[in-house]
Amino acid sequence: MMPRITWKRLLYAACVALAGLAALTTYELLRSREAQRHYAQGFDHDKAGEYEEAIADYTHAIGIISDYAEAYYNRGNAYTDLGERYKAIDDYTRAIDIDPDYAEAYANRGSVYVDLGEYGEAFADFYHAIGINPKIAPTYNSRGNLYSRISEYGKAIADFTQAVNLDPNYLDGYVNRGNAYYNMNEYRKAIADYTSAIGIDSNHSDSYYNRGNAYAELGDYDKAIGDYTRAIGMNPDDAAAYILRGLAYHDKGEYGKAIDDYTRAIGMNPDDASAYI
Repeated sequence: MMPRITWKRLLYAACVALAGLAALTTYELLRSREAQRHYAQGFDHDKAGEYEEAIADYTHAIGIISDYAEAYYNRGNAYTDLGERYKAIDDYTRAIDIDPDYAEAYANRGSVYVDLGEYGEAFADFYHAIGINPKIAPTYNSRGNLYSRISEYGKAIADFTQAVNLDPNYLDGYVNRGNAYYNMNEYRKAIADYTSAIGIDSNHSDSYYNRGNAYAELGDYDKAIGDYTRAIGMNPDDAAAYILRGLAYHDKGEYGKAIDDYTRAIGMNPDDASAYI
């Protein structure tokens, strides 16, 4: 027969258990801090563009805390920046498995699927991300870009509009909506969006370049030339901007200036046949 356990023995056993629990808790706390330290180091490497070092630190953090969703997510981002897309997908998927409501992980996995040409999977991820959190402007922008890629410009514009409604200073939303309007031949609406983008960032050369294209389509060559000139001032090695400004000068009948621009473009890119026309 087993001996009876007296209250003194029970109390002793409880004290031993509590001491062990305290030791375990202290150990886990130290391990957690170590994981957080590696995670923070990885984040710093990430910001510095040191993606391999970031991956090493995130991997160390995951080795300590196997269900560290944020570490998987950020390691996925680092893999994306290195062009290792399948590894990125694996990490975003692991983050989602740990936290099924991780909207950002769905959105970033969707963007990688776009790069891989797997549009069905990308749409599914973007819709899932928006379903979880409908307040993230970049997710609408990403889905809008995918709609633009398949020439569904109306749906793209709806997504870009939602993005700028959520964040009125979201430059990419205006630029991309302007591009969609341009592709629909709605040049005045495109100009309005490029102008909004320039209002947010007066040094955004692409917006000047694109707005110049829209002005040229409307036959407003003086404004087109002004925008191409601004774009060239910010990016003097942009041969295409010289060619387009040359075309605008040509359409105005200023052939000498047109020839000068074509000549500059040929000097930059002798193989560009459009500069010889």
